[in-house]
Amino acid sequence: MDNNDIGYSSVAWDTYSPGDRRQDDHHSSSQDENRGDNNINSNNLHSSLFASSDEDDDDLADIKAASSTILPAETSAWADEPLDNEVIDIHTGSSSAGHGNGHSIGHSNAFADDEDPDDESQTSQQVYRSHAPGKAVKRDLAHTMSEMSLSTSVETMLANLVPMEVTVTDTHREKEGSTDSFISYQINTKTSLPGFSAPSVSVRRRFQDFTWLHNVLSKDYPEAVLPPLPDKHRMRYVRGDRFSPEFVEKRRASLQRFLRKIAVHPTLQRTESVRVFLDSRDWNSDLAQQNKKRQDDGRLDTIGDALLNAFAKIKKPDEKFIAMRDEVEKLEENLQSLEKLEQRILKRQEELEGDYREFGGAVAGLGNLETGITAPLHQFAHTVATYAKQLNDLSTKEDAEFLSQIHECLAYCNSVKTVLKLRDQKQLDFEDLSDHLQQEVAERDRLMSNGRLGGSSSIGGFFQQKMDEFKGVDQERAKQEKLKRVTEKIQYLQDAVEKSNDESNAFSTAAGKEFEIFQLQKTHDLRQCLLDYSEGRVQFFEKGVTLWDQIIPILESIHVDDD
Repeated sequence: MDNNDIGYSSVAWDTYSPGDRRQDDHHSSSQDENRGDNNINSNNLHSSLFASSDEDDDDLADIKAASSTILPAETSAWADEPLDNEVIDIHTGSSSAGHGNGHSIGHSNAFADDEDPDDESQTSQQVYRSHAPGKAVKRDLAHTMSEMSLSTSVETMLANLVPMEVTVTDTHREKEGSTDSFISYQINTKTSLPGFSAPSVSVRRRFQDFTWLHNVLSKDYPEAVLPPLPDKHRMRYVRGDRFSPEFVEKRRASLQRFLRKIAVHPTLQRTESVRVFLDSRDWNSDLAQQNKKRQDDGRLDTIGDALLNAFAKIKKPDEKFIAMRDEVEKLEENLQSLEKLEQRILKRQEELEGDYREFGGAVAGLGNLETGITAPLHQFAHTVATYAKQLNDLSTKEDAEFLSQIHECLAYCNSVKTVLKLRDQKQLDFEDLSDHLQQEVAERDRLMSNGRLGGSSSIGGFFQQKMDEFKGVDQERAKQEKLKRVTEKIQYLQDAVEKSNDESNAFSTAAGKEFEIFQLQKTHDLRQCLLDYSEGRVQFFEKGVTLWDQIIPILESIHVDDD
């Protein structure tokens, strides 16, 4: 599942440049209820076969509670206007807006205020955007934007995004058999962005090239909330080595989601490093040139600056950014809870799969004893084994897709916190420089108000004055020289404070916009993730219904002698 592919033709974003350094269908079909005049109530059979245990029900209830917190029905504190929920006419395809609550997604109340929920004609005409079985709805970012409350500045930013579609396909093992073997990925890009060699380009890159791009973007655009790369340590739980099909496919899907988030980021999609990464045919040469250019520009790692003030505390914290950090931390907590619960469900499904396989084997053994009904019993055993395989496929799908995206969302939250920490450092720099300036101004005022060098406001100053007099130092001349040095330092600090203030304000503005973009992308990703999870469950149970329906006539055909 790769459902970060959003409607590129529907939405456009623009760049912002703080500072002067930027140049550059709800399942609407039902099963056929006419199953013949069976003596066995198939509905009851389905209910008993698919019934979940109390523990499973508890886990699902916990997941529901966790997911409802992840996607809260509340209006963002940084939004300008309340959110409208989109209602789709399933016959005409037209849409209307019904006022909703914040980021509500898939609420059960799909009716406008003036509609009667008991009116079947209305319920059949207007429902939330639905999906057909077997085909996930891919809600594009334009729809997500229309349902979220964004600030005017961010809406303005999102006005000129150039369409860019990126896919990662055709994995290939290079230098197979050697110790330095690796997997390469084909990256296909379709865009009308200027600078690309053609509207459609394809290149091959390895994982370390993706790492290079991530590092470059994090250094050049520290205010940007970067989408995460797949974590090597996180990927280790995949069965098999790093060349196994499961591992390679999971990494391919994660790398595609990484690039697609960059492709719809208002700043990152236009960067030179992204263009070179997606378009360069002479990658090694262009990579060396990019690295040399960055060294010549003298770009430094911003993380090093952050470490300088790692233990400092902001004197005047901004409540808006405190609220942002609290919101992200709460999101992390709920995602971690969701992750643990899904892992527990997958473990139980694995155990249940094993039980079904044993159950099928027991029925097959029974068929060997009951020679008169051997064939029907063996067919029933085959049905049970097939159902166990379907359960295994469901678990594999949820592990590879749902859990992977939860991991990525957690890493995405960490990117937000990194940006917020850097914003705090900018404010700390400003506050430290301001304090230093005040100290120098106080020193200048003291020198100007006191007739002698060193003054008499302290014991140290008194003894310094006496020592200078003993050495024959010209007090007035020394005073004027020191006053000149202090005045020059004040002028330097005034410029530094002004520059630091501008940088801090610009970074804060950019961080606020980045947080809104994160909220937009996060809501889109989580909604699609849960939609796909739900669709996978629907498909699983539909296959189960079909499977068990097929065995019922066979079981009914067993002749029972009433005598």
